[in-house]
Amino acid sequence: MTTKSPLAYLGVKAKNPPNLIEAERSPTVADIHYEIGDLWVNTLTTQSYQLLGKPAGAATWGLTTPGASDVDSINGLAPVLGDILIAGGTNLTETNAGHTVTIDMDDAITLATSVTSPLYTAGAATNVSIVAPAGQDVVVQLGDAAGANKLSIVDSTTAEVFAVTSLGAIGTLLGATIDGALTQTGGAVNVGMDNLGSAINIGGGNVIKALAIGGGAAAHTVALGSAAAGAITVDSAGSISIDAATASNFTVTGVADLTLASVGGSINLTGSQAAIDAVFISSTNAGGGIDVNAGTGGITIDSTGAFSIDGAAASNVSVGGAGIDLTLSSALGRVIVNGEEAAANAVTILSVAGGLDTDVALQMNLDSSQAAATAVRIAASNVAGGIDIDCGTGGCTLDTTGVLSFDSAGATNLTATGAFDVTVSSTAGSCILSGGEAAADAVQITASDAAAGGILLTSGIGGIAANAVGAAAPITLDAVGVVELNSSGAAISIGNDAANFAVNLGTAGTRTVTIGSVTAASALALRSGTGKIAVTGTVKEIDAEFLYASGDDIVFQSNPLCQIGNGTFAVPAGATGEVDRLMLQEGVLMEQFILG
Repeated sequence: MTTKSPLAYLGVKAKNPPNLIEAERSPTVADIHYEIGDLWVNTLTTQSYQLLGKPAGAATWGLTTPGASDVDSINGLAPVLGDILIAGGTNLTETNAGHTVTIDMDDAITLATSVTSPLYTAGAATNVSIVAPAGQDVVVQLGDAAGANKLSIVDSTTAEVFAVTSLGAIGTLLGATIDGALTQTGGAVNVGMDNLGSAINIGGGNVIKALAIGGGAAAHTVALGSAAAGAITVDSAGSISIDAATASNFTVTGVADLTLASVGGSINLTGSQAAIDAVFISSTNAGGGIDVNAGTGGITIDSTGAFSIDGAAASNVSVGGAGIDLTLSSALGRVIVNGEEAAANAVTILSVAGGLDTDVALQMNLDSSQAAATAVRIAASNVAGGIDIDCGTGGCTLDTTGVLSFDSAGATNLTATGAFDVTVSSTAGSCILSGGEAAADAVQITASDAAAGGILLTSGIGGIAANAVGAAAPITLDAVGVVELNSSGAAISIGNDAANFAVNLGTAGTRTVTIGSVTAASALALRSGTGKIAVTGTVKEIDAEFLYASGDDIVFQSNPLCQIGNGTFAVPAGATGEVDRLMLQEGVLMEQFILG
């Protein structure tokens, strides 16, 4: 921005000459820091402005040059403060946008006088309307009063579709709507007897009226349509009533449907005849069927007598939807489900997602006459499924003249809760308890009552055999009370087989082991082979008629006294020929002869 030095003016009131501001923009109301009368030049648009005042703290700059063109007047009108107004008039509207003034004609035009024109047209999709104000007529005046001129209406191809002369005579008429009475007093009335295929409408309009065809007391015959072709449509927003006093029919001939429908109401079929076919619905074609569909209101069939549903092909009664029941019930009679096909599933009760609940007040029988081991089969087919049978005090009884088998792939129990016996019995066969687990308790027989519980094993002459045939398999008998092994009719043998293993009696703990009896002629025989009999510990007393030593060494637990046996009882010297005597405990005397 450049400010030039003021020039001196002569012959005027003393004041600084106006300043000149040069800038590459036009001034704004914010440019107030200048003196009134200063000039501003926009060097880009070559326009100049002068500061005219600063009212209310805002600068007022006036344009001193017209810009690109100079206009002193328009249509003889001089500008006011540099502006010439262009204003809209009757039926005209002006709008300003930027530097453009647009003048448009109003959408609705009101004329103060008549308009003379040979032709009125409108653009596409726009109606041509002639609207009279309330209480005024629309008058179309023809050129004469003798019928020489007419009012003609033509279509888009200029073909005349309606005409009326200046005398009121109707010429061309492609259709007519009559508002008022139309009475025929003689002759035939023919409507639509041409061969043009035009529609014929009777009783239209928006006012309620009574339409009567063939009314009166006479026995009129009313014929609608032709048996050769054509269709008849009867529509009503109210009711339709067709009444007859004799046998009647509504028949469709040919491969065509007959539809009897009520969109928002009911359909009632009533037959009051006292006959089993008072209402008869039949599909007579060999391949025909009857399809009955209903909404949520369902289908109800009530009869004070019998009803029968029979089918010659695969049939079903099904209910669709979650939580919707299907009930087959007889209040005072029986419900019989019968399947006569020679198949394993002749009668099938199936629930893919649910269960089967059978509740009866009397006996429930499940009987099959098939001669097969699986004649009656109860199966839980899922790998995680099971079968739960619960009984009351009447108990559960399984009787068979053949084999009874209980098989399980998991832990199994047979339990009687309370003070009740569990009996496993075979009157003429064997009872076998087998446990295949590799464990010391593979087979357990337990009397769990610690106070009085016991185990009783009883057999006939076959005896009782306990065999542990596994490698190093033990047989252990342990009790906190007395353990007795008795035989009232034969010998009791322990370790009497030919197996070369030791027999241990009382080998651990502090025990008194008693073998033999002192009653009457009881005897005790101790025998050994080359392995000898070894006695470990102190023998307090041996009372025997004879005591022999079969070996060369005898070990005595005593300090012996050895003396010369020549009567002097001196200490032995060990000389050749000396006889020594060895004095031992318990009065035992041994002699030795010294050989040298």
